[in-house]
Formats: sequence, C-alpha cells, structure tokens
Amino acid sequence: MWNVIINLIYEQSCERYLSEAFSVEAQAREIGIQGVPFFVLGGRFAVSGAQPVELLLRALQQTQQELANKPEELAEGAACGPDGC
Repeated sequence: MWNVIINLIYEQSCERYLSEAFSVEAQAREIGIQGVPFFVLGGRFAVSGAQPVELLLRALQQTQQELANKPEELAEGAACGPDGC
C-alpha cells in the first residue's frame, strides 16, 4: 500500500518538474541558447560558455551598473513633465 502511494507521489512530482524543464528548455531555444553553461544577466546580457571568474564578475558588475542607470518604466498613460517623472 505505501509503495503505491510513494510511487504515485513520485510520478506526480516528476511530471511537474519535467513539464517545467521542457518549458525552460523551450524558452532557451527561443533566445538562441544552444549549449551550457549559459548565463542570462538582468534579462538583457548573456555570457556563453565556461568563462574565468574575473569575466563573470565584470559581466555581473556591468549588468548591475546598466540596470541601475535604466530609467523607470512608466505605467500605461503616465508621462514625464518638465519637472521630471
């Protein structure tokens, strides 16, 4: 009896994670990822392949700087005036 329950739980968990894995894989294919490792930073930058720690650190720092300088997105219909947003 316990074997049946454990197997059922296991199968449901596997199906959920397998579905999620296929979804992530499809998203990766859509943006052109063809191998691993591949890092998407801030949704805007990418680092492909095994890279030295120094390069990854620079990429992270550049991403942080770029995102910090990114203007805030306005809600639909909102506008900036002469005194700012």
